[in-house]
Amino acid sequence: MDLNQIILTILTVTIPSLITYLATTKSNQSKIKEIEAINKLETERLKYNQELKYKELESTIEKMKLEHSNEIEKMHLSYQLKKEEASSQMTANLTKDFLTGSLDLSTITSSIDQLSVVQQKVNKLNNKSNTSNFLNKK
Repeated sequence: MDLNQIILTILTVTIPSLITYLATTKSNQSKIKEIEAINKLETERLKYNQELKYKELESTIEKMKLEHSNEIEKMHLSYQLKKEEASSQMTANLTKDFLTGSLDLSTITSSIDQLSVVQQKVNKLNNKSNTSNFLNKK
C-alpha cells in the first residue's frame, strides 16, 4: 500500500465519522435545549401551582379566623346576656321579697346582731382552747 491509498482510506473512514459526530452533537444539543425549555416550563408551572395553594391556604386560615372570632363574639355576648338576666332576676326576687314582707330590714338587722353575738362566743371559745393547749404544752 502506498501513502496515497492509506490517506484515501483514512479520509474515507474519517469524513463520514466526523459528519456523524457533528450531526449527533447538534442533535443532542437541540435535545438538551428542548429538555431545558420543558424543565423551565414545568418549574414555572409548579411555582404557579405552589403559589395558588399558598393563597388558598391563606384564605382558608382567614376564613377560620373569621369564623372563630365570630363564635367567640357570640359566646361573649351570650355570656353577657345571661349575666344581665341573672342580675335582673336577683333584683326582681329581692324587690318581690321586700314588697311581700318576706324580707324585713328589722329582721335582717336583728339577725346580724345575733350573728355578731354568736361570733363573739366562738372567738371566746377559740381563745380558751388556745390557752388550754398552751398550758398543756408547758
